[in-house]
Amino acid sequence: MSRAMIFCAIFFILAAAYAQRNEGPSVASEIFSVADPGSGSGDGEVDAWPEISTCTAEFAREPDHTMCLKDDDRVQTTGVTDSQKKVIVDYHNKVRRTVQPSATDLTPLVWDDNLAKVAQKLTMQCKIEHDKNRIIPSYGVFIGQNLAAGQRTWKKAMQSWFDEVLLYRYGEDADQYLGPGGWKKIGHYTQMVQNATHRVGCGFSLCSRTTYGKYYACNYAQGQSSTSFPYTRGERCSACPNSCKNGLCACNGKLCLNRGELDIDSCTCKCPDLYGGDDCSILHCPASDPFYCRRSILPADCQVYANVPHLCPYMCGVCGEQPLAMIANPNKSGKNRPEGTTRTTTSTTTTPAPPFISPHNCSYRGLRSNLEECKNFGDRGSDTRACASKGGQFGCDHCERYYNVKSDYCPVMCGICDAPCGGKVCVNGGVLNPDTCNCTCTLPFFGDTCSELACPDQDKWHCSALQAFHCTDYVNVPFDCPHLCGICA
Repeated sequence: MSRAMIFCAIFFILAAAYAQRNEGPSVASEIFSVADPGSGSGDGEVDAWPEISTCTAEFAREPDHTMCLKDDDRVQTTGVTDSQKKVIVDYHNKVRRTVQPSATDLTPLVWDDNLAKVAQKLTMQCKIEHDKNRIIPSYGVFIGQNLAAGQRTWKKAMQSWFDEVLLYRYGEDADQYLGPGGWKKIGHYTQMVQNATHRVGCGFSLCSRTTYGKYYACNYAQGQSSTSFPYTRGERCSACPNSCKNGLCACNGKLCLNRGELDIDSCTCKCPDLYGGDDCSILHCPASDPFYCRRSILPADCQVYANVPHLCPYMCGVCGEQPLAMIANPNKSGKNRPEGTTRTTTSTTTTPAPPFISPHNCSYRGLRSNLEECKNFGDRGSDTRACASKGGQFGCDHCERYYNVKSDYCPVMCGICDAPCGGKVCVNGGVLNPDTCNCTCTLPFFGDTCSELACPDQDKWHCSALQAFHCTDYVNVPFDCPHLCGICA
C-alpha cells in the first residue's frame, strides 16, 4: 500500500471518529415520534412532512379554523405518544389536586382526542402563536389553550406554565400580571387549574430551521373564564362529597356540551333550553326563532356573541333553515321538531338586500318590525333618552356594535321600527301612548304634544332648598320648580 493510500485511510478514520464524538443526541432519543419523518433528500435538507387534508366539512364551515391551515414545510417530527399523554394528564391532575389555597370544585382532567388533533395541527405551523379558531363544532363550548416552545420535554413545557404560580395570588385582578405585549403572566397556570375545564388534548411538532425547534400546544374544554377566581376556594372536595376521589371531584372527564353546566357532586348536566340528553348533545329545536331574531339580533351576531346561537337557532344555522313563513310571522305557532334533531346547515347564495336608512341616517339590514312587535322595543316602540335622536349618547355606531341598543334603547333611530303614531313627538318630558297616540304630560306642560305651558303661582315648597344646578342634574326638578329653573318667569 502506498504512503498516499495509508494517509487517506488514516484521515477518513480520524474524520469519522471526530464526527461520531461531536454528534448530538438523535431526535429519537429526545422525543417519541408517532411517525417517521423520512430519510431526507440526501443533501442535508429534510424532506417536507407529508400533508394530509384535515379540513373536513365540519371545520370548513368555521372561518379561519386551525384544521384548515396549511402545514409548514419545515415539520420534521410530530405527535404525542400514549406514554406522553399519560405524563400530560398526570401532571395536570397533580397540579389540580395540590392547589393552594385548596379547591372545593376541581375535577381530574382526561385526555380528549378531538382537542388533541386541533392542538396538533397548530404546532405544525411551526410558530408560537395562538390560533384564531380552535372550536370543536359538536362541543359548543369555548376551547382554551396553552402554548410553549423550545423546552426539551413535555414536563419542562408544563413546568413553565406551572411556574407562574409564583406570581399568582388567588382573587387578585389578573391585570396586575400583564407582561410584555399584553399577555397575562399567570394565564397558563390559571388555565391548568380552571374549575370548568374537564378535558385536555395536546400536540407537538419538531420543526427544522426555526427559532425554537420544538412546539407544544394543549387545548382545554372548557376554556378558562376567570384568571382571578379559577376555582372556588375552600375545603378540598367539599363541593362534591359524593364524587370525591383523591382530592378531586371524579366525574370521569364528563363534559356538558352546548353551554351545559356540570353538577360535580352528581356528575350530571344541567342543559340549556335548546338541548337535552345526558351530556346536552340532543338538540330540541323550537317551532321558530323569537321575533327579535333578524331584527334586534342579526346574523352577524351569531359569530360575535356566544349566547346568540341559542337565542336564534334557525338564524344561526343550529336548527337548519327556518321556513320563510316563520320568518315573516315569527309568532306563528307550530309543532316542535322531533327530539334528537341533529345540527344541519343549508348553504344558499343570495344577494343581500340594500340596507334600510332610518330618518336619523342609521343603516339597518335586518327584518323590520310591525307596530305590535315594536311595542316590545325601546320605550314601547319609541327611542329612549339614551339615544342620540333624543339627545342621548347612543349613536348609529352603537346600533352596529351592540345588538341590544337596537332593541332596548333606540329601535326608531337604529331602523328596526317606524316612529309610532306617524312620528308624533311628546316634548317637555311627555310620554307617548302608542295605542291611543295621546301624550301624557308632566306639569306645568299640557296640550296635544305637551308644548303648552301653564305656570303655577309658585314652585313647590322644597324648591327653596335647591339651587340652579339641580335643574340640570335631576330630571324632576324643572317640573317641580319651574320658576327656579327659568321655565316660568
